Amino acid sequence: MKKEKSYILLTVLIFSAIIALIGAGLALINKQGFLATRANVRFNKLQKAAHYGLIEAIKYIVDRGGVCEAGSFNTNLDGVSVHASTVRRGLVCSIRSEATLGNAKIVLVGATQGFYGIGTFTVKADEEVQWLGGAYVSGCDLANDCSIPAIIVSGPINGVPEGVAHNCGGAGAVGIYGNPPLLPNVNFYDLVPLTFNAECFYDLLSIFEEQGNYTGYPMGLGRNPLWLVENEEEEMEPRQDIIFDKGNFTSCPNPLNVDEPDVVWEDQLGDFSIIPWDTDIPSIPSTCEWNNNTLNLSTDLLDCEWIKVNNTNDITINGIAPSLKFIYVPNINNKVIIDDAGNATVITNRNITINTKPNPAPLALYTTQSVTINGLTTMTRIVSQGDINLNTSSTISHSTLITPNSIINTTHNNLVLEELNVFARRIYFTRYTTIRGGMFYLFGYVESICNSGDPDASRIDTSADIGTLDNPVLFIMVNSCLRVVNPNPIYFNGIFFAEGPTCIVYWNIRFTGISIWNEPNDFTNVDQLGSGFYIQFDYGIINALNSKYWFVRRFECIKDDPQTYLQAIQTLHSSY
Repeated sequence: MKKEKSYILLTVLIFSAIIALIGAGLALINKQGFLATRANVRFNKLQKAAHYGLIEAIKYIVDRGGVCEAGSFNTNLDGVSVHASTVRRGLVCSIRSEATLGNAKIVLVGATQGFYGIGTFTVKADEEVQWLGGAYVSGCDLANDCSIPAIIVSGPINGVPEGVAHNCGGAGAVGIYGNPPLLPNVNFYDLVPLTFNAECFYDLLSIFEEQGNYTGYPMGLGRNPLWLVENEEEEMEPRQDIIFDKGNFTSCPNPLNVDEPDVVWEDQLGDFSIIPWDTDIPSIPSTCEWNNNTLNLSTDLLDCEWIKVNNTNDITINGIAPSLKFIYVPNINNKVIIDDAGNATVITNRNITINTKPNPAPLALYTTQSVTINGLTTMTRIVSQGDINLNTSSTISHSTLITPNSIINTTHNNLVLEELNVFARRIYFTRYTTIRGGMFYLFGYVESICNSGDPDASRIDTSADIGTLDNPVLFIMVNSCLRVVNPNPIYFNGIFFAEGPTCIVYWNIRFTGISIWNEPNDFTNVDQLGSGFYIQFDYGIINALNSKYWFVRRFECIKDDPQTYLQAIQTLHSSY
């Protein structure tokens, strides 16, 4: 009997313990369910707030005509702190929306539709635009059914009376036309990635250094496609001839922290040095030395790849070599005369004179002195420590001219420069010069921005075009001044890009293309647009330059209506 009672008591205790455990488990489950429900409510609250920030940021871009600018805003939605920011790199506008409640946070990251992001006349600086009347600025390319804003500046636009600014579709000889016509107070970080396939100006300079031959530059940019040298990996590559001053930058700076155009101006970056070639010249055997006054590349020393010229008189080089030759003329006395030579690279410490070089066989010239061109010249690469003098009324075409000094024409009218790629401190053309296509990179650091009399200022006297609609020009100026002198209206067709404080002094110039000014944020200036100022956006010009220079950003004309629901094309989500 006692055993049965003990068994019943033990059973009761066991069942009580089980019931207690079940109860505790149910209580724990209930607590966890409560916490999970609470967390789910908080998550939903945060997610909705983050979505609100994302949508408001996109709506702001749409209200600005599809232009994505650097900016941020903060708000509080039902107790949730929301911080949304936008930043543009190239054609992609990134949006980040953070919603925070206590220790919980949700982050939404989106990308908007790729509107171009610049106008026909775009300025990043503490810039004020004053409308004086009589000017014409249009972002409407009606022929290609493409439109952009007419004027975008980081400062105010003043003096525009009612009836002057119009959306595309209107017509007139003066006024402002675009979709929208005016965008003042736009907070840009950097205009380089909107114009070029580069993340920043440092990146663009690195591209120039590395470019050998391509569609628009058969004689190379920073590298010489004719001269192959061994790199650190013991591989052969085109020789690099120039290196740009990039200051302390080793990569693109963070635009949130560093205003790169300000550093370019303050530290005078963007100039370049010519890399010495002494160590790239091999030992040349005595059987490949030349002592005469004329060297015919088509018949003399055909078995020698490298030829050393020993004579101290003028040496004339002519003929087209059957295979690529390298001619080394170390003596500094007298000069080297080129008389229709080709398929060669000439390296010397002498002055060089090109009498004529009409043949299409490539020719590269290196000198520590100056170069003078006296006649028709094509397919020639010139790397000169001195000035390059253009003493001819003929055509110089499909060539690359590099000097840390000046390129000068003060003697001959009717000079034609066709598809030239130029890297120089300045150009100084006081005789009528026509420019058809090509690229000009000028870095003349003027003491006073708009002082056209500064010895480092560039000058073009012309009665014809600077670039044409079919053959536009890419013009890049760094902290420079360009004076355009002409008796009649001249036509500039292409892309004009300024890095750092830059000025054009002109009268009655007509731009077709785009004009971009990437200046320091704190650079204070006033642009007065009056009679004689004309600029018309042209969709085809930008893409024509892109076909020749891959680093020019291709223009993607967006024709979709900028509706909010069309803008969001991708959303990534993380929470913690």
